Amino acid sequence: MDKTQTKTTKAAASAPAQVRGQAPAKAVHLKKQEEVSEEVSLVEGEGKVNILKPGVLMKAAALAVINLIVVAGVVFLMGKIQTKAQAVKRLRSIQVGVVRGDAFSALKTDVEEAEAKTKQIIEYYPGSQGLIDFVGEIDKLKAEGLVTGFSFANEEPIKDRTGSLGLPVLIEIKGNWSQIDSALSRVMGLPYLLRPIRVDAQPQEEEPGLIQFKFGGFLYVDKNFSQN
Repeated sequence: MDKTQTKTTKAAASAPAQVRGQAPAKAVHLKKQEEVSEEVSLVEGEGKVNILKPGVLMKAAALAVINLIVVAGVVFLMGKIQTKAQAVKRLRSIQVGVVRGDAFSALKTDVEEAEAKTKQIIEYYPGSQGLIDFVGEIDKLKAEGLVTGFSFANEEPIKDRTGSLGLPVLIEIKGNWSQIDSALSRVMGLPYLLRPIRVDAQPQEEEPGLIQFKFGGFLYVDKNFSQN
């Protein structure tokens, strides 16, 4: 009887220790979930209401990273083409028979492939006419009721951190979260490089259930872009 009581006492004593040991793990798990979720701060009346809408904002954040990587890739490819082009010129001046011919042929192929990839990406950089086409596409979305407002934040193109030219734009969308997600997908699906910079969402007091969503982005343009 004494041994049984001793085992029971030890088991009872160890149980709280296990519970206490699990609590921090659960707290850490909850903390990680909170860090993953994006938070949209909405103003309602005199106070602020925080609504977690990770779907739309996480999509915008992911698109921002993808577009920035693409732009950096273009800059890298352009530098790579110039380097290899100089190497081709050097090889042309060297007469080393068959070895020279094979090396030149392989390097020339690399340059041509890099140029083809760059041209394909540069098609997404509009010039003056391409900018007009972009505005036309946004007007179509406005006619469908997906976009409620559009404007350029700058009249002249500016450079971003990669040194690429672009125009800051502001796109306004009004609706519920499902409608905003659909409109944002249509905008980002256009054949242009549009990097999200900032988003803002506010509830409409006069129209409960609707959100006024503002999307600030950076529309990349051709390096020779001119508004003249």
